[in-house]
Amino acid sequence: MSSLPRLAAQPPDLRRRNLSVLLHTLQSNGPTPRADLARITGLAPGTVTKLTAELLGARIVHEQPTDEAQRQPGRPRVPVAIDRGHLRAAGVHIGLLRTTVGLVDLAGGIVEERRLTHRSRRPESIVRQAVKALRALVDAQPDGAVLGVGASLSGMVDPATGVVPEHPALGWGEVALRDALAAGVGLPVVLDSTMRALPLAESWFGGRGAVPSMLHVFVGNVVGAALLVDGKPLLGPSAAAGYLDHLPTRVRTRRRCACGRDDCLAASASDIVLVEEARGKGLLGPDEDLERLHELAASGDATADRLLRRRAELVGAAVALLVEVLDPHVVVVGGGVILGSTYLEDIRRAVADGVRRPLAQPVEELVRTTSFGPHAVMFSSAALFLDAFYRDPAAFTGFDRS
Repeated sequence: MSSLPRLAAQPPDLRRRNLSVLLHTLQSNGPTPRADLARITGLAPGTVTKLTAELLGARIVHEQPTDEAQRQPGRPRVPVAIDRGHLRAAGVHIGLLRTTVGLVDLAGGIVEERRLTHRSRRPESIVRQAVKALRALVDAQPDGAVLGVGASLSGMVDPATGVVPEHPALGWGEVALRDALAAGVGLPVVLDSTMRALPLAESWFGGRGAVPSMLHVFVGNVVGAALLVDGKPLLGPSAAAGYLDHLPTRVRTRRRCACGRDDCLAASASDIVLVEEARGKGLLGPDEDLERLHELAASGDATADRLLRRRAELVGAAVALLVEVLDPHVVVVGGGVILGSTYLEDIRRAVADGVRRPLAQPVEELVRTTSFGPHAVMFSSAALFLDAFYRDPAAFTGFDRS
């Protein structure tokens, strides 16, 4: 397979920084004329002209002529924009029950998504299944169109080594996942925790603008959180930041966690626990899932609504604890708890009731839902690669994809 055109030589550090600055600006501001790019970035107009010409040749950006630009006197101010039509990043999210793979364009638009039910939880089986699906997506694109893969899963993930030291729910330990995926797909792979990928995606592509700090709380089959400060997720020395399974919710339940408590978040509020409880009450059959429970609640089933509302209140109580400790500028809630955004107000009320000090802003502005709906886990995985690409685009233009 052919590679992308290489960008012309320039002092490496300066050149890479300038390319990154240009692409960051275009991603944040949208289509922008070259003169405005020079003004916004502080780069010399000649440097902007040269670099954008080379980015055009690499099909990373393209021109977007407008009627307004043509009507202005003098030389037309043709905007330059991220090219959404050619290059792609792949995303793969490994969940407890299924793996989701897909493609996104350089501006963050979802091109395709596929969900694969696990046949086994063994690492070899899941990697083999993911690689097969990823190769099918890559092979359906023009040669060289897919630049790389972003991969994520919950549990402990060390992004520096590409190893999953521990994933209790899957029963994994010391799995060299990044290298296994890269060898199978033949593309560079960026691996990190789903919990850290989610706020990174929100920061880049959520349309919220830059915020100094963002707390992302995910409650699905697994639970977790990540804190993003100045655009960078907190990792921690054990790569375990955001492990929330045993966070007390201040609300006692009828279940006792393996740790001995009866108010742990995972033991009281995960999708798995909720579905089990709904099946125990006869609301769901053995093959029905959380989406069906939401459908029942929406159709007027009071018991289903009560289960979902109580879960939202538990999550809100946990978020309140985190807000008290971390004092983030924004809290984004994702996962099954927010499916369809129906129970967001219940979470907000529990946060407002649980925080023991005045909030710096209305709870409606503080606590928000994910921008990506049901596509969040796949999209945030791909965003890991997009983040690496935007930070150093030149590093990904000369990979051998043979």
